Amino acid sequence: SGGDGLQEQSGPDSAGTEGIVEMNTKDTGRMVAFSGRRKMTRIWIAVIAAAVFFGNAVYADEGVIMPERVKSAINRGLLYLARSQQKDGSWLHRGKKCTGIVSLALMAFLAQGHCPGEGPYGENVARGLDWILKQCQPNGLIAKDVVGSGPMYSQGLATLFLAEVWGMTRRTDVHDKLKNAVTLIIKTQNYQGGWRYHPVARDADLSVTVMELMALRA
Repeated sequence: SGGDGLQEQSGPDSAGTEGIVEMNTKDTGRMVAFSGRRKMTRIWIAVIAAAVFFGNAVYADEGVIMPERVKSAINRGLLYLARSQQKDGSWLHRGKKCTGIVSLALMAFLAQGHCPGEGPYGENVARGLDWILKQCQPNGLIAKDVVGSGPMYSQGLATLFLAEVWGMTRRTDVHDKLKNAVTLIIKTQNYQGGWRYHPVARDADLSVTVMELMALRA
């Protein structure tokens, strides 16, 4: 998006342990290769599965019934997330702790009704929330161990997560960090109405812009 070429190369086994993603960046013209790992693939599957269930739950009043096999897959995904969580509440991604990845994993729990300190996975959510709050900087940026082109993807995801938690808990400490994060997003919007990889109001990228809009909408 935004002029960047993103292509995924899959091996003989499309669900294999490794895949290669090549990104041709507009700014440098370099090809950057990343190796995918089975562990992180499982985490993403768990997040997506929970999101699918959450989306279908909206239509519960219209008679939509969630198949038992889907519920089972979601439960297994959440169990995997809980077991792979680090002691400090984070998750590892390529050996790093990224606020965006952590926020995605935590929102999978929220989608199933597990609030901080409440529900079977309430303790996992509480530890993850504490970790996210510790990464919040005075200027509103929520970033640690940036993966990829810049911190604004993680900014949008972490802000979205805090907004969801605030709506569930009304915690003052969450509100304060959330307000700072939203203020930073607003200040870094460029003249075209978009955002890019870094918290500066210059050019814009479509996918980053969508991420920030999702955060603001929450």
